[in-house]
Amino acid sequence: MRHILLPILALLLLTSCIKNEFTVDADLRGGGVQNLYIAYRAANSERSFVAEQAMPLSDGKFSLKGVTRYPTVMWIMSPARTLLYTVYIEHGDDITIRGNYDNPAMWQIEGNDVMEEYSAWAHAHEAALRSGDPARINTAVAAYVRKHPDNSLAAFLLLSHFARQGREKEFNNLWGSLKDTDKAVQMRDAFMALPTNEDGKAAALPLMPLSLPTAADTLMTVNPSGAKGTMLYFWHEASGKIHARAKDLLCEADTAKGLQGADIFMGADTVQWLQTGKTAGHANRNSLWALGGETNLALRRLGIPSTPFIIVSDSKGRQLYRGCDVSAARRQLMKLR
Repeated sequence: MRHILLPILALLLLTSCIKNEFTVDADLRGGGVQNLYIAYRAANSERSFVAEQAMPLSDGKFSLKGVTRYPTVMWIMSPARTLLYTVYIEHGDDITIRGNYDNPAMWQIEGNDVMEEYSAWAHAHEAALRSGDPARINTAVAAYVRKHPDNSLAAFLLLSHFARQGREKEFNNLWGSLKDTDKAVQMRDAFMALPTNEDGKAAALPLMPLSLPTAADTLMTVNPSGAKGTMLYFWHEASGKIHARAKDLLCEADTAKGLQGADIFMGADTVQWLQTGKTAGHANRNSLWALGGETNLALRRLGIPSTPFIIVSDSKGRQLYRGCDVSAARRQLMKLR
C-alpha cells in the first residue's frame, strides 16, 4: 500500500507546483484612492489572451491574482495610461511591490530573481530613469548588457528600457551578445504578449475600436465594423520609402468605397508629428497619436513589434495582414472592397 501512496503523493505535490497562478501585492505610499490600469498576458493550458483591467487603489494598496501558463509581462499604468512599471512574472510567483507611488524608479520588487535584480539596477540608475532621457537610459542599459550578457536581467532591460528608434543596429548587437538565448526568447515572447489559440500557436487578437487623439486635440475612434476593410499604419519616422508608400495607401483607402485607414504616430515628439501633418501632400485626416507609444493600453494588446508596421483587418476586426510590406498590405486591403 505504501508503494502505491508514494507515487500518488508525489503526483499531488507536482500538480500543486505547476498551478498557472501568480499573485501581486502592492503597497504604494501616497497612491491614495484611484484606478490604475493593469495589462498582462493570461494563459491556461488551452489558450492565452491579454487581460486588461482597472485596478482600484485603496490607500495606495492593491492585490491581484492572475493566471498564466507562460512567462508574462505585466504593465502597471497610471489613470492617464502612462507606464509606471513593467513586471516580469512566471507562474507560481508571489510578487510584492513597495515604495512611493510618485517614484516608481525606487519601488522595491520581490518575488523572482529578475525583478529583484531589476530593483537593484533601477535604484542605482534612479537619476537616469527619472530624467526620461532615452540616451541616458540606453547608455545605462548597454553598459549592463555588455558587462552581464549571461544574466536574464540583460534581456529584460533591453526589452523594457532600450529605445530602439534610430539605434536598431546597437540593439541588435546587444541582443546578439546575450548568452542565455532560450531565456531571452522566452522573455521576448512574454513582452510581445501575443495570445495563443487552442493549438498553442500565436494568434492575433481581433482589432477593437481605437480612440486616440488627433492633431485638432480631439478624440477620434477607428472602428473596424464601420468599413469592409481597415488599415492601421504605425510609425515613428516620417522618412523612407515605406513611410511614403504607406501614406499613399492610406489615401487610397480613404477614397475607396468600403475602406478606411488611419496612421498612428508612436513617438513622444508631437512637434514632429504635427509638422509632418502640415507639410504632407495630403490632409492627414485620420492622423492619430498614441499617447505613451508602445506602452499605450489600447495598443499593447496588438503586439506592435517595431515601426513601421501595418495591420489590415476586416469588418469583424480579424487581422488579415501584419507586417511592413506595403504591397502585401495593399493586396489584402483591396480584396475587402
